[in-house]
Amino acid sequence: MRVLVTGASGFLGRHIINKLKSEGCDVVAIVRNSSVVDQLKDAGVEFISGDLRDEACIKRAVKNVDAIVHAAATMGGSWDDYYDINVKSTELLLKHAPETKRFVFISSIIVYDHSGADSGMTFTEEMPYEQNSLTNYSRSKIEAEKIIAKYAKKIPTVILRPGALYGGSGPIYPARLGFSLGSSKYLVIGDGNREIPLSHVDSVADAVWASMNRKEATGKSYNLIEDGVSTQNGYLNRVKSLTNPKLRVLHLSYKVARILAIMIQKSLGLAGMSSPIRLPYLRLCSTQFFYPNDRAKKELGWQPQSSLQSSIDDMLNKFVDTRKPSRKVPHHKGKILLPTNEKLNVGMVGCGMFAETHLKILQKFKNTNIVAICDPNQEVREKLAKKFKVSKTYENIQEMLSSEKIDAVHIVTPAQTHLELALAAIKKKCHVLVEKPVAINAKEAREMFAAAKKQNVKLTVDHNHVFDEVMIKAREIIGKGALGKIAYVESWYATSYSSNSKNRYLRYDAKDMWVYKLPGSLYQNMISHPISLLTDVMGKVKETKASTQYMHIVPHMQNDELRVLVEGEQMLGSIHMSLAITPRYHSVNIYGTKGTLKIDFLNKFIFHDKVIPMLPKVISRNVMIVKHAATLLFSTIRNAFNILRRKHSLFEGNERLIHLFYRSILLDEPVPISQEEALQSMEIMDEIWKQIDKKKTSKTDLTRLNGNGRSKPKPMRQRKRKPVAAKA
Repeated sequence: MRVLVTGASGFLGRHIINKLKSEGCDVVAIVRNSSVVDQLKDAGVEFISGDLRDEACIKRAVKNVDAIVHAAATMGGSWDDYYDINVKSTELLLKHAPETKRFVFISSIIVYDHSGADSGMTFTEEMPYEQNSLTNYSRSKIEAEKIIAKYAKKIPTVILRPGALYGGSGPIYPARLGFSLGSSKYLVIGDGNREIPLSHVDSVADAVWASMNRKEATGKSYNLIEDGVSTQNGYLNRVKSLTNPKLRVLHLSYKVARILAIMIQKSLGLAGMSSPIRLPYLRLCSTQFFYPNDRAKKELGWQPQSSLQSSIDDMLNKFVDTRKPSRKVPHHKGKILLPTNEKLNVGMVGCGMFAETHLKILQKFKNTNIVAICDPNQEVREKLAKKFKVSKTYENIQEMLSSEKIDAVHIVTPAQTHLELALAAIKKKCHVLVEKPVAINAKEAREMFAAAKKQNVKLTVDHNHVFDEVMIKAREIIGKGALGKIAYVESWYATSYSSNSKNRYLRYDAKDMWVYKLPGSLYQNMISHPISLLTDVMGKVKETKASTQYMHIVPHMQNDELRVLVEGEQMLGSIHMSLAITPRYHSVNIYGTKGTLKIDFLNKFIFHDKVIPMLPKVISRNVMIVKHAATLLFSTIRNAFNILRRKHSLFEGNERLIHLFYRSILLDEPVPISQEEALQSMEIMDEIWKQIDKKKTSKTDLTRLNGNGRSKPKPMRQRKRKPVAAKA
């Protein structure tokens, strides 16, 4: 059987298609360019690109089909939008498919006359339509059903009337439950003891298939409400228990809610805006109605879910599973959980500025014992050893590894030495944590990881900001689906050297420092930060395109501004590496179809911007401004308090990463930064440096540009002046 399904990419449509395909049907779907069709492609669905408002598209779609399932519907917009999608398209499908063997229309129990009914009313399929309190949605469904009735004598039609849809990967808050007030609050109209008329998407899909094969179903309508009872309070208790322990359920009486809704309607009406709160919906949420499913059971042989409560729990558990953060960080109040007191002996290689950061963390960590420090500079290593009460120091790593029993090595040295030092430690079967960048190029990094795999030891790199608290929170927000589909990621890292002329990298003698001898020069010493944060969100990167500019701030480089456009498998992104602009910035902006995150790593706060659906857009935007102000005030107070307590640190992510590294050793878990992540970071760098090198022509060409990107004007030639005789 060849079946045309409308609304195929929607929540219900996908389940209907799965059912039809499982029964051996060939499925055709009308899809818009904006539709997400990956799952449909995997299911082997034939696509017709177009729109239900396009009559020519419908003519093409209905050609040679045996049956039509009309599941498409709009839930927003003006009456014209509702009419075109929900009503007119129904008539066009019927008009151009006179030979179809079955036309199944997905309607809704919303069509019944609820405004004229008392609480406790039972609505059977023959009950009259709503006459008074019509919304655009209920009106459109009623009009569509009336059109179907006109064609019922010519075409075998069936109308299915589900209630509040749930199940699968759908929303956890179905209709007639109440109003969501953010992620942790929910408003119920009334006492919450009303039974919700629920319909599982798989049950509706089963009814579609059954109605296509029963002659007695022709020309009839069917309620598709599940058996069993789930009240609003009972349902929300399951949501709280299984998905969100912090959920608060608020109750508001129908009378008070109605008065407030009328006040809001009139206030917004004066401003020429419509209210998002519909009075008919308030009544539906607070009044008990019943919709028996006896006819569907008897005539279609339809069976609802075997257990309503179990099917609700299955959906909620699936919701939790699909909304976990992309990276698991086992922590409690910011502290990594490590359920063992076993200690590991640690050797520190390198005594540079970041060695102290590592040593401070290791000194306080219950699972590590610092046994030795290694550095060619005797004075520096002995000074550091005295400060952290480390008894042994060594000039080189070979001497240290031969003399001490060491389980793990931290390599905090110039990147040019990482390969040699890591291989020496790995050869002695030591686990290795190396500072960023992991190596000077991807080739060296691969050699390091290959050696670690051969010796069966752990190797990871210190991409510390991936484990900053704000980034952990950001991943939780993304995991919950709050941003929708992510379209663009912007990763910023700016050093503000233009306002810090005495910085060590800008001194004249700095030109001989190791950082300037890296393939990516000074960039390479820091660009791991914006790259690691970008790829933490983007995942696999397909292509990069780098551009540079010289602002004449860093004297030992030919450019000091780097921009990289990045194409991922599912989103776009950019890396901004600046050595010139001021003030200093370190941030990530993530733009999605449902919201945006702006993450500030220096000041440790997140702006989560989203449209509030219950409010007019102008009010919603101003609410965001208020939320920004509150976030800034709170973060300022918190940061000031932490500074006074000497607990404000830009290296909190280092502590979590180091603790996770030792957890991975002691519990045999994956390392915090995987081989794939570390290698991709180096591959991106290699490509950037290659592109920059290609664009280099000569020092003169590169210094043509001034700060605004325009060519500097050529100096004016001074005219030779004739000598003027001195005055007497």
